[in-house]
Amino acid sequence: MPRRQSRFLPFSYAGRELEARAVPYGNYWQIWIYENGRPLVGHARIATETVRDAGHYKLDLLGDMIDTTIEEIHGRRLILPLQGGAMAKKSASKKTTSIKVTAA
Repeated sequence: MPRRQSRFLPFSYAGRELEARAVPYGNYWQIWIYENGRPLVGHARIATETVRDAGHYKLDLLGDMIDTTIEEIHGRRLILPLQGGAMAKKSASKKTTSIKVTAA
């Protein structure tokens, strides 16, 4: 069976729709978990050269790393932030007051 040569994989966990993505960063690929298009947590990285070399042998290291990351989430070895994350809570706690000034 041919290997999946993708750089992202959608999946569900605890009622949440998530996506595992391989993201290029300098000389590395990093595996990140996204929710609603926003990054939640970075998990692993591998050198671009290593991925390229493995491709010559028909190995999909990024696909394997994505699968392993998803397995670790389902096995509760990788804990995700709560929905919305800390940044959403912080920005929601900020309240602004507007004052309307009218000329007399």
